[in-house]
Amino acid sequence: MYKKIDFSKLEGLAVFQGTLDFLQICYENTFSAIAKVLGDKVIISGAELINGSYTEGWICLNGELLPFTGGLQQPKIVVEQLADTELFGDDSIQTVYFTRRAKLASASNVDGIAIEDFKRLSNLQIITRDVANLKNDLGNLEDAFSKYKPDWNNIQNKPDTFAPSAHKHKWADITDPPEIGVQIVYKASVRVGDPGSSSQTNPKFQDAASPDSRLYVYHNLGYSNYMVIGSLRSISSNWNDDDDVFHMIGKCNNDYFELLLREVNNLSQNLQFDYVIIKM
Repeated sequence: MYKKIDFSKLEGLAVFQGTLDFLQICYENTFSAIAKVLGDKVIISGAELINGSYTEGWICLNGELLPFTGGLQQPKIVVEQLADTELFGDDSIQTVYFTRRAKLASASNVDGIAIEDFKRLSNLQIITRDVANLKNDLGNLEDAFSKYKPDWNNIQNKPDTFAPSAHKHKWADITDPPEIGVQIVYKASVRVGDPGSSSQTNPKFQDAASPDSRLYVYHNLGYSNYMVIGSLRSISSNWNDDDDVFHMIGKCNNDYFELLLREVNNLSQNLQFDYVIIKM
């Protein structure tokens, strides 16, 4: 006990009001601390409903230990405080004794607390046993889960499909993204003119006077591992003549690629080739 009086001293210890108050504070504070551990609305002992009546017992209400008087079954519990008097040395009568207790109350009592809200506290031996059993069961469950490998066909209520819900990702969050956009290493336009004309003077043309011709399109990349994507564009008003030429890409070298052209008639065209080069 954190407070005590040594009563072993001889010759008689005078007892005053302060002496008794010292003792009262000692046990009052001690039991109050224990009660706060128990919590609120807890049945400590007794308070059992037998044949329509509750037995006496002890409860803890809002951190306070209180005796429970019992009695005929009622739906609520209230706390009452009883007061009693004592005769003093000056022949005056003073109210000095106070007793707090819990008792049953009717449903109409506005201060009452429903008795069904109270939980019964098991003794420490039962609690210790139950905790040990719970830990053992939990260990067995964890062990079973760690060893269990269910067969897909034994899983019940599986969805028929696993369609993802609509969502978005930042490009930086994608692992190993395709390098789209950053591989365009060169882009330009080159004037083709009339590819099948005998008057073609562009020195980059090969076989310019025949229906099949080649145009060397130069660049300064320094490697041949690339792809050319492009299209012929009419730059004259005679679109119906300009559309009589088709193309494909020939050899890709370190400093140029071949633009292969085929003219399907002997008309004059005025063309331009727009292209981009993508590194492979």
